[in-house]
Amino acid sequence: MMSSTAFAVDLSLSGGDGSVAGSLGGRVIPGLLRADLGYLHTGRGDGNADVYSGDLLLSPALPIFHPQVGVRYQYQDSRYGRGGGLGFGGSLFLGVLPRLQLGVFGFYTPGKSTTGNLRRSVDYGAQAKLHVVRSLYVSAGYRILRSRFEGGGEHDLYRGPAFSVELGL
Repeated sequence: MMSSTAFAVDLSLSGGDGSVAGSLGGRVIPGLLRADLGYLHTGRGDGNADVYSGDLLLSPALPIFHPQVGVRYQYQDSRYGRGGGLGFGGSLFLGVLPRLQLGVFGFYTPGKSTTGNLRRSVDYGAQAKLHVVRSLYVSAGYRILRSRFEGGGEHDLYRGPAFSVELGL
């Protein structure tokens, strides 16, 4: 899931229906550019996949809207196939109440930018994020990670709820 906090460095741990994930991210240029590294493991029902990612996102500091747009390299190792690719996308979060943000995120990796037998991939979802205390957020959402592999067909590597805890450092 996407991070939209304003901390110099943040750590996020999440899980859902048979999945576990973690990410580490931070500002490269405060108020403008951030980078994230992530890992997702999905259970047997979702392709038994290990997914590694790295993002570089424009992330301007705005008071109510929190947009991020950029590129993501993602490598997927699943029972349907293996491969990676460079995708593009981002997120948009809106501060609806003083401590609550609602948002959407999405990344698309086209076939022209893939390696291995990955042919294309989409990763998208929606999330509600609650600011609990100064550097702690909790969130709940729904995520879909769908990939097409040469010889393996198109499959959801993950589809379901995602819950996370994010700590700003």
